[in-house]
Amino acid sequence: MTTILIGTDLSDEAKTAASWGFRFADLLTTAQDSIDIAVVTVVGVEELSTRRIVSQRDTEAELEAARQDVRDWLGELDTHDLSFEVEVHIGSPARTLAEVAQEKAADYLVVGQSGKGRLARVFLGTTAEHLAINPPCKVAMIHRDGYDWDKPLTAVSAIDLGESASNAMVAGARLLQAQGGNLTLLHILELPKLSTGIADTAGLPQTLAAHLEDSTEWARGEIDTIVETHLPDTDGFTLDVETRPGYPSHEILHFLKDSQATLLTLGTQHRSRLNRFFMGSVGRGILKHAPCNILVAPPVPKADDE
Repeated sequence: MTTILIGTDLSDEAKTAASWGFRFADLLTTAQDSIDIAVVTVVGVEELSTRRIVSQRDTEAELEAARQDVRDWLGELDTHDLSFEVEVHIGSPARTLAEVAQEKAADYLVVGQSGKGRLARVFLGTTAEHLAINPPCKVAMIHRDGYDWDKPLTAVSAIDLGESASNAMVAGARLLQAQGGNLTLLHILELPKLSTGIADTAGLPQTLAAHLEDSTEWARGEIDTIVETHLPDTDGFTLDVETRPGYPSHEILHFLKDSQATLLTLGTQHRSRLNRFFMGSVGRGILKHAPCNILVAPPVPKADDE
């Protein structure tokens, strides 16, 4: 059983995310016995109070009206004849979506990456950054331009050699096996803060160039182990590995644009370098400026965290 939640604020941008979510679920049905889908919208306490005053209905009647609003909104989308539930919850959108995902032990939460709806505004703010830093499950953030499913998938997995990044990579590979395309494992060798941001090692001091050469060789070995462990089957797609020096945000965005990527996968880990970068303004820049869909995997629990 694979459980997929689709969060919506009924905006046009959320339609793109919902369409992606249903097509993704449809692809997974080819390899799964069953798919459980719930379309979830969250109504704020103040909004619910205003709706009750205007409609003169009690809370339950107003929530049922909100559920019907979602059904009507979904009527314009292709749901691929998949069965799904419609749920309306009261609270803060990002926080409530995370709670629902945890309660349902969801495998995926699909939301819009940007837009003008209330969920998008929250998602680009501090509350939704919590979803990206500590996702309750794998979170798919869908770009406003969506994705042309008639084309092969061009996916990039930002690998920081942590287990969570590997889980995100596997999720991307799962989609590639169903859709076809290419997966590039991208590892950034972070430069010292006083060095230049150029990727051409010929322009770097000899000691730094030697360090990067050794680091590259070591990282390649680690990535080979990750591939052997987590991706024993690459049937249906091609696999490349790319290591380059630089600063994570700059290099990731640059590579996404150059490769015309349609999906970026990221892992979050409490103690990883990538997570430290993701928690700051640089990470918010990735969320806001990535030209493609983003799939974020949750942190892998440590023994001392349990």
